[in-house]
Amino acid sequence: MNALKKSTAVLLSAIIIILNIYTAFAVADDNAYNNNALNIAYSPDASESSTTSAPFKYIHDPMENPKAAEDIIVNPNAVYGYSPNPGSKRLGPYAQYDWSDPNFVAEMRQEREAYHESVKELYQIKETMEAEGRSVEEIARAVSTRRNEIRMESYKDDPEGLEKLKQSNLATYGNENGGTPEYFYQKYGSWETVIEKSFSTNAGADACLGLYDKYYDTYFIPEPAIDPSEGTEPVTETAEPSESSEPTEPTETEPATELTEPATQPATDITEPTAAAVKKTSPKPNPIKVSAKKIMLKAKKLKSQKCKVKPLVIKNAKGSVKTSIIKSRTTASIRKKISINKNVLTFKKGKYGKKTYKIALKIYVKGNKSYKSKTIQKTVKVKVT
Repeated sequence: MNALKKSTAVLLSAIIIILNIYTAFAVADDNAYNNNALNIAYSPDASESSTTSAPFKYIHDPMENPKAAEDIIVNPNAVYGYSPNPGSKRLGPYAQYDWSDPNFVAEMRQEREAYHESVKELYQIKETMEAEGRSVEEIARAVSTRRNEIRMESYKDDPEGLEKLKQSNLATYGNENGGTPEYFYQKYGSWETVIEKSFSTNAGADACLGLYDKYYDTYFIPEPAIDPSEGTEPVTETAEPSESSEPTEPTETEPATELTEPATQPATDITEPTAAAVKKTSPKPNPIKVSAKKIMLKAKKLKSQKCKVKPLVIKNAKGSVKTSIIKSRTTASIRKKISINKNVLTFKKGKYGKKTYKIALKIYVKGNKSYKSKTIQKTVKVKVT
């Protein structure tokens, strides 16, 4: 009997020990799970990653765009490294906001993206009116007016922002609703340019919101002034078909417009370089010069054979050169019929209307250890007769 009692007591003790061990492991597992959950939700590394990561940097430097540089300043504390210039007519009213606040910038970026999306409507208007045979002036007036309306509509839920936009328009154009078609025609001298400008957006605003690289191809970047001492050079290259021995029409000669570095760049006169300068010198501005040709082709020949032409004269490039088509600024009806490889523009065989087409090209020279990289935009005119 005593032996039975002792066995029972030992068994109960063992059960109690096992239960205690199980309870201890269960509590430990619960604590581990809760701590892990907290780490996922509230870990400083996760929540502060945006502030501890490397500073944001664009592929294309916004400060190399003269128009953008007028409207923004470098701001290391800003989310994307730039904030509005208080002295800017266009963006000055927005300088008072905190551009280091990720939440504010994210909200502004979302609104900006919506605005870019709405501008696509202008391309549809242009293409529809071209198909209807409307004049260049009619198209320019329509897209310019609609552009102003879109800008005003983007502030429909922001009375304060709308008032700032009106003040900016008044200071810039003398009209709170924006520039009129007549204003832009007088400024640019042609209705074609008025159309092109209607599609452009404020590059400075995009730079402040992390969108400069995304919409880089849509900007109209002023080209450096031409150095009159270099003169001009006639272009005499001809279009050559790739699949036929019959020569195509020659291109129309046009003086080559050569680019120089901006006149505002200060010259440096170094008499006694420092030791650091001797060891490592900064890359020089790339001396690449690019001019566009005016090309003339025959619709009859294009209907039966493809054609290849060299649309650009490229000189003094320091580094490899890559050329691409800016589709958003190229005549819509020709976009799918052309391609470019280096400096050879290919027109596919097919039906082409007898008119002048515009092909916008982006030329990028990579540069090297001695020279900086550089991007240039050119518009080539192709007249099909």
